[in-house]
Amino acid sequence: MTETTPLPDLPAGARFDPVTGAELGGSGERRRSFALQPGEPVASFNLVSSLMPLASGSSPQTYRWALGLGILIPVVAGALGFLAFAFVAAALVVPAVYVVYMYDVNQWEDQPVGVVLGAVGAAAALGVGFTFLWHAGLLGDDLAPVDFDGNGSGSIRWTSFLVLVLLVPVVGEVLKQVGPILLARLPKFDDMIDGLTFGVAAGAAFAAAETIVVNRGLFSSFGRVDSPDAGFWVSLILSAAVVKPLVYGAATGIAVASFSGLGAGYDGFRPGYLRGLAEALAANILFQAGLFFTARVEGTGGAVLGLVWGALIATVLVVRLRYLLHYAVLEAALEAGSAGVALKDTARGTAYCPSCEMPLLAGANFCVACGTSVRAGSKVTRARNRTEDVDLPVPARPTLRTQPAGVAPRDTRTSPVVVAAVVAAILVGGVIGQVAAAGAGGDNQPTSPQDGTITLDPDSGSEDLSRAPAVSLGALDEGAGRAPQAAGGDQIVTVGGDVLMLVPKGFKVVDQEDGYVQVFGNKGYFFAYLNPKKTTLAKLVTNNLTGLQNMGVADLEISEPQTLSVTGLKGAATLSFRGLLATQQGGSIPVEGFAYYFIRADGTGATAFALYGKGALKPKSKLVTGYNVMLNTLISTL
Repeated sequence: MTETTPLPDLPAGARFDPVTGAELGGSGERRRSFALQPGEPVASFNLVSSLMPLASGSSPQTYRWALGLGILIPVVAGALGFLAFAFVAAALVVPAVYVVYMYDVNQWEDQPVGVVLGAVGAAAALGVGFTFLWHAGLLGDDLAPVDFDGNGSGSIRWTSFLVLVLLVPVVGEVLKQVGPILLARLPKFDDMIDGLTFGVAAGAAFAAAETIVVNRGLFSSFGRVDSPDAGFWVSLILSAAVVKPLVYGAATGIAVASFSGLGAGYDGFRPGYLRGLAEALAANILFQAGLFFTARVEGTGGAVLGLVWGALIATVLVVRLRYLLHYAVLEAALEAGSAGVALKDTARGTAYCPSCEMPLLAGANFCVACGTSVRAGSKVTRARNRTEDVDLPVPARPTLRTQPAGVAPRDTRTSPVVVAAVVAAILVGGVIGQVAAAGAGGDNQPTSPQDGTITLDPDSGSEDLSRAPAVSLGALDEGAGRAPQAAGGDQIVTVGGDVLMLVPKGFKVVDQEDGYVQVFGNKGYFFAYLNPKKTTLAKLVTNNLTGLQNMGVADLEISEPQTLSVTGLKGAATLSFRGLLATQQGGSIPVEGFAYYFIRADGTGATAFALYGKGALKPKSKLVTGYNVMLNTLISTL
């Protein structure tokens, strides 16, 4: 800061104090008009002026167009079924806009390429590593954040709850702040707007990395689907393109801006930062908790509820960020005025408002006409406004070309370049994702379970049961209605009545009721349930496929049902299926499975089906052996 320049008398019609930004002719307080964009109230949801304050004065429409077109691209792609393209493009929307914004406004004295790449790249790398840790490691065996019962979503899987609702938001928030806080400690980047900028950039980059990692299963045969559920997928895409980066970016921006504090130098780990950190953690936990519970709602309804919940959290964070910026700009100017010093960007010489382009008074921190802060402009604008006038050479001939001084800035001339750069980055990323999916794609249709992997042999099932220990796990053990058992060895389970099933070593019963058993082991599920009423094979197939969709398996594809002949049964059929287990938190996981349907001698029905990750059912694997044992022992008692 330097000594202030004495201000001349205010011109007629002045509405704002040029030093403090206070409204003239009233109480002097400024509670409604946003300091960085006075045409907007402080309490409003405007992404550009909130997250990109240095563009709010001269080029807000540029970034509104960039955001709008950026969001439209993945939404259209997802509605058309190009899911790999859509999710990669969605992940890149906010980071692409923000990187272009940081370069365009060039907030720092040197070219910010290294700074931009460092902040964004470090956050993205941490996001990739941490997301792989919890998604592929800690939750690698869980296909969804809930257990499944016979009717769809069931009890909460508490391991997933603790990981997704506590571990992910807390550790993720700490990792997002590592790079921005290191930069905020440097004198060149210790301003609050610097802290905000790096915090939002890091949060958006972390969100992009997380989105791509959890949806890596789309780089397969599901990169393109023929008849997508547009409402379901568009909800997930909007969450990935807008909601998640806004929540992550705004939360981290609040925390890092609080670390930077007001005025010169950074405040550090003081009460202001602790409060900002607490707000960021609370927002992240609430966001993840809402997504966890809305994922239990079936189908498109759950996806839409998750989107709405995330949008509410994002709105609160953006408004909170606006208040933080608003009062920070006003208080910094007030402190400088009280101390008799000038801010770095205080107007000198011939200067113009970055918003309304009216002349600025010498020594002004705000425009007296519209109240915009001198900070609400690009580096070019601010550097020009704080530079003393110099004598200019007289032109050799009359010209209309803009002169370096004495002419209001026209920074919006780069708008087409900015929008084109953002759109190009998103399109390139989406194309790369779709090409990767096409290269990894497999067969167009699910293969039949009768391909040699799964073998029906009721006689071998009877032999397995005769050799098994005489231990039977009842469906109503100790009156609890459930009998979850850890697999120490082979165990006989009562499915219902006289129907038994042998659960081999390596598998465990995770849910059991009268007429229903769910088993998990070797990264695969096996379900068996009885239909006590007379039925038909067609009804059994329809009920099973409806149940799969209720469990969250989207874009379900099935093979042609095949009829079978099984001794002692009136009818039997089988089919294979595949689809995607998709949620806003867990991403898109390709799953496969097979199902067998049986009509017993008395006309009642039984269904057995398996669900596992794509490619998990390998010949001679423990999963195949276990499925054959459970299926054949079940059939032998039907």
